Amino acid sequence: MQFSKQKINYILNISAAFCSDGLNKKSLMRLSKSEQMAKLLAIKGIGPWTANYVSMKSLRDMTCIAYGDTGLSSALHTNFSTDKKPDNDTINEIFKPFAGWESYLNFYLWRSLS
Repeated sequence: MQFSKQKINYILNISAAFCSDGLNKKSLMRLSKSEQMAKLLAIKGIGPWTANYVSMKSLRDMTCIAYGDTGLSSALHTNFSTDKKPDNDTINEIFKPFAGWESYLNFYLWRSLS
């Protein structure tokens, strides 16, 4: 798969967290959103994009925004005439009317690219 050594180390860190720290989907589901994010972000190699994506896809949190995602930036630029790389304030303003459904808007915006 041609992973860099750094990416391999990140994958090993994540695997170790799930194997030894009792980190699993069930334990994450019992936490508040901020606690989930803190727990995920504490793992070396997981940043905000990954934590939000995991929350959307695995934890079924419908209030996530994939900040920093190139596809999302492109879709926002095309559909909402934003800058090529909108800042978080611009993204939040666009997502505001969709409060509680942000993840769905992400999915629809990503889909608009195909």
